[in-house]
Amino acid sequence: MAAPKKYPEELRQRAVRLYRESNPKPVIRCLAEQLGVHHEALHNWIRQGSGRAWGWLVSENRAGAKVDLWPGQSIR
Repeated sequence: MAAPKKYPEELRQRAVRLYRESNPKPVIRCLAEQLGVHHEALHNWIRQGSGRAWGWLVSENRAGAKVDLWPGQSIR
């Protein structure tokens, strides 16, 4: 059984939306402090929400399957 999530999904979505809609982009540490979340958690949510996590890009091949690629790599 997976461990329960520390932060509610609504908070995660709101935090990512606030970051994306801000112009100029806020410092992640400051925004995280304002929201009462850990800055690394917010950083991970932003990366996951953009389709990138740990430097990987997520793409679809011709068959529609999800494929992880390194930056600069492409599907042939």
